[in-house]
Amino acid sequence: MLNLLRLATLAAALAWTAGAQAQAFSSKPIKWIVPYTPGGITDNVTRVVTQRVQEQTGWNILVENKPGANSILGADLAAKSPPDGYTFLTVIAAHAANATLYAGAPEVPTMAEAGGPALEASTWVLFLAPAGTPQEIVNRMSAEVAKAVAAGDIKGRFEAIGIEPVGNTARQAGKFLDDEIAKWSKVIKAAGVKVEP
Repeated sequence: MLNLLRLATLAAALAWTAGAQAQAFSSKPIKWIVPYTPGGITDNVTRVVTQRVQEQTGWNILVENKPGANSILGADLAAKSPPDGYTFLTVIAAHAANATLYAGAPEVPTMAEAGGPALEASTWVLFLAPAGTPQEIVNRMSAEVAKAVAAGDIKGRFEAIGIEPVGNTARQAGKFLDDEIAKWSKVIKAAGVKVEP
């Protein structure tokens, strides 16, 4: 799995203690990678949230779309970025399956077609940062994201398109992602699904 530090999944506010690194933070634009094409749900959610975070903080956040390989290209770019707090990444549920299996070949059967176990799944949006990003920056961004998604107008926009903002801490988000990876790994292995090279 890509070596990424979890941020918050549309998270609840976290306490933040300012440190020397965090005080100097935002001296340059923040790059926010969306590993999908513009205009889709992942891109739209990211732009709605980051626009509000910019309004709240005055930070300059630049959203960059880096699609390819079912989000792996963008995720890899984020993972290899310096862990200085100036790179963030948005991923969705497919990210959990990518740890075990990679995309989209038509000859690969669905889980049901392959005789796999019954499963329940929904999509989700998770914000990540490169491993090693200072915790105080992660916490601050998490708090700003939480504030953004809790705002009545943004919450209403999300609910109108079927998105339910979920609040949790960076630690809880990390556990959620680990659990999702474990779940999809079990399903993929039980069904014997493999993508041919």
